[in-house]
Amino acid sequence: MSTTTGPKDVIIILDTSESMSFVPKYNGNTKSLITIAQEAVYNVLRTLNSVDYVAVVGFSTEASQITIQSKYTLVQATRDNIEELVTAVGEVDLGMHTNFEAGFRMAFDIFERSARVARTASCHKTILFLTDGEPTRGEQNAVKLSNMVQQMNTDSKGQIATIFTYSIGPYAKRDITKQIACNADGLWTHIEVSETERLQDQLSQYYDYYSTLRKGDSYVMWSAPYMDSFGAVDEVTTGAMSVYDNSTAPPTFIGVVGVDLSINNLTQRFARDDILRELESKNRYCPAIQVSDECEIELLRQKVHSQGMISYRRNYDRICQNTSVLTCPLPNMAACPENMGYPGLYESQCEDDSTEDQDFVENSCCSSYNKPCPVSSAISWNLSTSALLLITSLSVFLQIHVPKR
Repeated sequence: MSTTTGPKDVIIILDTSESMSFVPKYNGNTKSLITIAQEAVYNVLRTLNSVDYVAVVGFSTEASQITIQSKYTLVQATRDNIEELVTAVGEVDLGMHTNFEAGFRMAFDIFERSARVARTASCHKTILFLTDGEPTRGEQNAVKLSNMVQQMNTDSKGQIATIFTYSIGPYAKRDITKQIACNADGLWTHIEVSETERLQDQLSQYYDYYSTLRKGDSYVMWSAPYMDSFGAVDEVTTGAMSVYDNSTAPPTFIGVVGVDLSINNLTQRFARDDILRELESKNRYCPAIQVSDECEIELLRQKVHSQGMISYRRNYDRICQNTSVLTCPLPNMAACPENMGYPGLYESQCEDDSTEDQDFVENSCCSSYNKPCPVSSAISWNLSTSALLLITSLSVFLQIHVPKR
């Protein structure tokens, strides 16, 4: 995911008030809201990598950082740190009341403490805020609280972080969470009780935000060495590059192309420490994020993520009140049923074929017809070009940047 977002500091603010013990009654569900939220948080944590830094805050009557290794700052998102943090999030205790203000104050304090000790990705900063209720402690007025958070989120350089807020269930105070996100150029999502299983998918939208609004060319990100789960006997590093369809406006994120390199093979030619330093230096690139058109971000606010699919639903509640854009054109969703189409493709263009032959574009577009849509030549070209650029980067990495022994 870092190929689309670049290095980032992520703070997750999780409602741990008593109401999160509620078990939604739908389709035989037996999980409480806190369990559903924890599983969504686990998913976000495990998509981070060592170029990222992360922290989790729990709030009820007061707020506290869910810490590991007694560190009250962001921590580097290494595999070991992430698994420790997953365990710690799973052990949180629920409190009584709900204090939005305390949760946000804690988050911005963490950003400040981390900057002082250089525990930061020094790139994008993101806050994910999840709640099922309304504030009963701290500032409770919607206007005052949203303005207060906006002030916390501003320093001498401007806005500190992009904020994404998630209101779960019928009792969540929507006006506050929505305005907080709008003030920070972020996204707000309301999730009904019957749709809480979608929370994990909805949290992934912050990746979509960065991939859609990124400016400039794609670049190669390198993973920290890890053991390949497909039977490799030594560590590998993965070079990955995001792929976009630049024929759309804004460009459409398609996927990621990657190549694995054996660390054992590399260390036969180069010193391991030199390899690790070069991998780290390659990952410091911070892609620019820019909203060049109001409709770009409003289009993101109309996206719905569910079961690995993306659809668009015209929902005026999700449009920010401080924008002059009341309507923005959505992609042509006539292509496939239930608004799951790929823009510009229609049922008549789908050809008889078996699902076994469908690629990722075909599956996302015409799965309900059991007929694959033709693959865009622009997409095929972008995939080929990105693979070539990635291979070129591999060559440069091996021949130039790392000194031989």
